[in-house]
Amino acid sequence: MTTSNQTHKSSNTTLEARNKAREIAAPDLNDIQSETNNCILKLRPEVPDNLFHYTRSNSIISIIESDVLWATDLRFLNDKTEITYGSELLKECLEDLKGEFSSSCCDSLLKHVENFYKWGVAVPCFTVCFSEAFDDLQQWMAYANGTSGFAIGFDLRSLNLKATIGRDWSPAIDRENEGNYSIGLAFKDLYKEPADQVALIRILYDKDTQSSLLRSFMSKIMSSFQANMRTVPETEQDLLDALENLYFSECLKTLTEFYSIFKSEHWKHEKEWRLLCRPNMGENVRFYRDGPMGITPYVKLGLKGPVKFIHNEKSDSIERHSISDHEERLPIKSIVYGQSTNVSVLSEFLQSNLYSNLTFTKSTIPLR
Repeated sequence: MTTSNQTHKSSNTTLEARNKAREIAAPDLNDIQSETNNCILKLRPEVPDNLFHYTRSNSIISIIESDVLWATDLRFLNDKTEITYGSELLKECLEDLKGEFSSSCCDSLLKHVENFYKWGVAVPCFTVCFSEAFDDLQQWMAYANGTSGFAIGFDLRSLNLKATIGRDWSPAIDRENEGNYSIGLAFKDLYKEPADQVALIRILYDKDTQSSLLRSFMSKIMSSFQANMRTVPETEQDLLDALENLYFSECLKTLTEFYSIFKSEHWKHEKEWRLLCRPNMGENVRFYRDGPMGITPYVKLGLKGPVKFIHNEKSDSIERHSISDHEERLPIKSIVYGQSTNVSVLSEFLQSNLYSNLTFTKSTIPLR
């Protein structure tokens, strides 16, 4: 969420100034994002062949019948402390940086970013949650309604989803391949075409690691911002405002994504992974459902494939082109079912929806 002052600046900067600001800042911002993602990649283990989505019977019916997953707005997840947890980490980081970057321009940017932690997530981000934990008591109780629920095992390795956050979550382009494209499956938002930006991220629970990532990112942003602002004459106010807006925007995007992968160590037993979806700004792609926190926004994710990812050299961007309208089935590999489930009915239901060759396992948790 921007402040009124920030909105005022944004509305008064000219298109020419905004383009010039991007030209000045792009090399640094690309390098910073690349370095941040490299740090995250080093922290992520190999994607397991089974990631479990714990859920109730009504949800598994919807998932199987529609071949669609519902990605929930981060602000409306069961754990209400998730956003405040990241906010407190950011607050600590900013307090440290205030002494390190004390110029007037840095004070202004830090103030805007500081307001961010008061509001929480400012850039829309949606998630589907999974777990490495097989047959986990706490997750049966919290998410799967005890003995009548399910843990759906997904093999997400075949999707080749990115493991990083930031400005581009699109599949990497192999520039040596014919035509500069690669072919694979990609999640898409069913409300529009082409696919949204989607990533598969392992949650980070260690506070020291989280703080280190935050401080490293913000320190590099502030160093770049300070250096670039000093190259612009004070008389070019439009360009100065445009640079501040650009850096502020980049902070919001990356900080939102940090929030989405940071959790307190009290939740580390869940061994959580998240499928993160960031819809394009300004487009109304949301649906709404009832949830623990009332009216809950979500987006629908399905599969469409194969998809051709083409590098547009003129715009230096990645374009997605569907090769076929054939809808793919979700990559479900196994199902763990609760003690009270009638397995013959479960099997009949799955076969009637053309899901076969799945592994069934009965939960060993003695729930009552």
